[in-house]
Amino acid sequence: MKKRILLILLAAVLVLSAAACTKPAEKTNSDISSDIASLDSSAVDSSSSENVLSSEGKSEESSSNPSSSQPASSNAASSQPTQTPSNSNEEKLLIGAFCGIDPNYADEQHIKEAAEAGIHMLFIDAELRNAALLKMINQWCEKYGIKWLLTDPSLYGVGGHFNDIANITKNYASLSAFAGNIIRDEPGADQFDVLGNAISLYKKALPGKLGFINLLPTYANSTTQLNAPNYQSYVDQYVAKVPTDYICVDFYPCTRLSDDTKTTLAGYCDNLDIVSTAARKSGREFWSFIQTTTWSDGHRLPDETDIRWQMYTNLAFGATAMFHFTYSTPTGGGGESFKYAMIDKSGKKTDIYYAAQKVDAEFNAFSSVYMKYKSLGAFSHNSASASSYLTFKNQYKGFSTIKSVNCAEPLLIGCYESKTGSSKAFTVVNMSELSLNKSTTVTLELANAKKVTSYQGGKAKVLTGNAGKYTINLACGEGAFVTVE
Repeated sequence: MKKRILLILLAAVLVLSAAACTKPAEKTNSDISSDIASLDSSAVDSSSSENVLSSEGKSEESSSNPSSSQPASSNAASSQPTQTPSNSNEEKLLIGAFCGIDPNYADEQHIKEAAEAGIHMLFIDAELRNAALLKMINQWCEKYGIKWLLTDPSLYGVGGHFNDIANITKNYASLSAFAGNIIRDEPGADQFDVLGNAISLYKKALPGKLGFINLLPTYANSTTQLNAPNYQSYVDQYVAKVPTDYICVDFYPCTRLSDDTKTTLAGYCDNLDIVSTAARKSGREFWSFIQTTTWSDGHRLPDETDIRWQMYTNLAFGATAMFHFTYSTPTGGGGESFKYAMIDKSGKKTDIYYAAQKVDAEFNAFSSVYMKYKSLGAFSHNSASASSYLTFKNQYKGFSTIKSVNCAEPLLIGCYESKTGSSKAFTVVNMSELSLNKSTTVTLELANAKKVTSYQGGKAKVLTGNAGKYTINLACGEGAFVTVE
């Protein structure tokens, strides 16, 4: 779907000498984090999502609730980006947004609002690549601690001019908040040889910048889209041929019935498992997209619970970067009709903006703690009642920190170990079907736990155990990140 948006925009660029949509180039999470930290240190008003939380960990009221709007769609990711604007050099979870700036509202106020939503990186359309305008956008992004990725038609897809990268990017590559270029969205495996060479050339021409590629989901057609025998082969070929420092994928799970009943698209966790496992085995970061709009009768407009659930689910699989799809509302095309996203077609904030802002703030509050750990894998609990979307093959079995799990509802548990020490961590997510609106209580028996800290709802809380057992309450779609020392 993102591919269609990009192709429509690129066609407009060729006809109108305008441009299209954008995605990041080759970096790492620590690289981008350092870049954003440096921007923040000089920011006049860095409205990071961490600033949305009060000292009590509660969301401060920022504005009235959303206006109605019409959604957009997005694609996605980049190498390893930084996240929340802060004045430290701590590595942070990266939160970005596709269709980051509506060409009709490319001004300081709208970039400030993106920062206030807890976003650290914006994907910018090719339509905005005018040199003078990019300098202004860069100035505003720098002011509010945001990085930006540009879609440049000359560097997009298998027809890109990758032997002339330095010349093509000479008007913007040196700008302080520039993070990279989107090289291809949702390519088939038949393009991996060319794209692998493109990424290699990009890294040499623009070291430290992101050459961004985003993969197709499992529900893509093997013959007409994946161009591979099956999805595992598709991902394996990418790993073998394309030297990105991350693997990014989009899977949009928030669907609906004709009566508006919430449903969850089958295969969600299976897709995240396949990609995150490949990333882990090849020493790469796992990145993903978060659905924040609708474009068809079968997909619903996500609410706060939907957004939180998607982000915790991806976190459980070890995601270090997540991108909202989308921020502004795309015009659509190719059979897609976007309603509204975080920003509607009139440039106004919507209910989705406020929902995402709240969830982003919660994640930014423990972002630097989370990034001190590396993912080991994930496993499910009571998956039978949620089998269509919770089932996945690579169930992690070696996490001795959790001795037992007691919960009546289905759960997803992501496992981590410290990058530098001996402490462990895990994410536990309520995986009950969201339409049921079920809360649940989880009791976990932990081994050798001296200090257990839960990060939930934007707050850190030291848990008190009873004979080695710890209890966590989870609302519908909620998760918790827990460290064990």
